[in-house]
Amino acid sequence: MDKDPYAVKQFSVTSVSVNKLRINHYAVKSRDEFEDKVKRFAEPMKGAGRYHHIDKIYFPYHDRNEVHDPILHRYLAELKAALPSSAG
Repeated sequence: MDKDPYAVKQFSVTSVSVNKLRINHYAVKSRDEFEDKVKRFAEPMKGAGRYHHIDKIYFPYHDRNEVHDPILHRYLAELKAALPSSAG
């Protein structure tokens, strides 16, 4: 497991299992969402005297898709059937 240069604290975990519990957390979703978040949080945190470390490599570092994870594909047809169809 690579060390995350943006981690707030050090962890001793060397492996992760998703056999019993799985939480997918995404540090970034899209470039636009990321830029909006930076605008919303940078100034208030600076004004409160808190450290807010977002630099120009934060987004590319976290916008990674090295692992293909098809675990939820089995629910896709059911999900699509439950969603209203788009008009148009």
